[in-house]
Amino acid sequence: MRVLSLTRRQFEKLENYPIKNGIWNTEASFYLLKQKEDWSEVNYLLKYLYIQDKETLANKLFTVSMLGDRGDELDIEELVIPKYLTAIDDKVCGFVSKLERGENLGLILQNPKISNEEKFSYLSKVGKVVKKVQENAKYVMPLHFGDLHPYNFLIERDTGKLHVVDLDSAYLETGYPSPSYYLCRNRYLGTLSEKYHTNSSGVINPDNNTDLFCYNTMVLETIARENISRIGIETYFDYLNYLKDLGFGENIINSFERLYWANDNINSCEYFDEIPMDKIGQAGMKVYKMIKKM
Repeated sequence: MRVLSLTRRQFEKLENYPIKNGIWNTEASFYLLKQKEDWSEVNYLLKYLYIQDKETLANKLFTVSMLGDRGDELDIEELVIPKYLTAIDDKVCGFVSKLERGENLGLILQNPKISNEEKFSYLSKVGKVVKKVQENAKYVMPLHFGDLHPYNFLIERDTGKLHVVDLDSAYLETGYPSPSYYLCRNRYLGTLSEKYHTNSSGVINPDNNTDLFCYNTMVLETIARENISRIGIETYFDYLNYLKDLGFGENIINSFERLYWANDNINSCEYFDEIPMDKIGQAGMKVYKMIKKM
């Protein structure tokens, strides 16, 4: 993969690219990089990693390098494949990707002014990308999202186009996995070690089941409008029974039940037609808890 070399002075002249409020970011800062290509100016985004742990940094840069070399073979246009590694004063410290426009999906899902129909149309697109990665990657490279969460997706709301960003958190079945938002906060997955496999340090290794765990949790939390990992297992399954009573279909419920079963996970986007959109308001976790107290 090509390395874009900058001097410290060149780097300090770059325009800072702000991250919107509500999007967490603890590992990098972003800068706008403009380059001329074919007589036009193209905007790129430089992600400067300030990770101190050398092994973690090396693993991310390895992932970026592999994606840069072979990512196009996946033939998945939604993936924003890194274009260059970046070195400042000959020290590799990040990477450059094309700057894609769009609104962050995490902020869209939190916005009460956006309809549930629109939100689930975007979640469906995410599910289809997860499916494409799982189907295509087995022929190119053993790629898994690893840290799959809504803040790693951008949506062009005028066209509906989806972009998958921050692929340095992906996992190629080698090295050390990046921390995963949905996996790290769930204390029950350790009881399913035959399904969710851990490495020697006790960290869950990403695979198809973990990617679907993250995706289906994203969908369910959009329905519940609450952090699902905070509730106990008994409450979790009782809540799913509550959703059944509201008219949620057998298959969509099964996709959530299987997250804590020994069976392989399935992609819930295949069954979005079983979600009664007129009952989403009643499906919130707060409403469920109020009814249970009555």
